[in-house]
Amino acid sequence: MELSAKSAVGKNVFCSDNDQQWQPLLISLVFCWLCDILYGAINVGSVRPTYIKRVAIELVKRFPEEFTDDFEHNKQKVQELTDVKTHRMRNRIAGYVTRFRKYYEA
Repeated sequence: MELSAKSAVGKNVFCSDNDQQWQPLLISLVFCWLCDILYGAINVGSVRPTYIKRVAIELVKRFPEEFTDDFEHNKQKVQELTDVKTHRMRNRIAGYVTRFRKYYEA
C-alpha cells in the first residue's frame, strides 16, 4: 500500500490510494443519511408502544372473526369497535392488528 502526501484543505495529509477512492462515496452517503434524518425521510424501526400492542391483541382475541389481513378493513373495524379519538392512533392499532393476523396467527 502506497501512501501519498496531499495538502488539500479538509483532507488527510497521509492517506492510502484505497482511502482516497472511497472518500467521495462515504461523504455522499453521510450527507444523504443526515438529510434523511433532518427531513424525516427515515422511519427508524417499527417499534410500537405497548399500549397499541395491548389494545390490538385484545381486539383480535375478543373479535377474531372481525379482522383480516387487509389494513383498510381492519381500520374500519377498529373504528367501529373502539372509541379511539385520533386517526393516527386508529391506524397504528389497525396496522398492528394486520401484522399480528398475518405473522403470528398464520
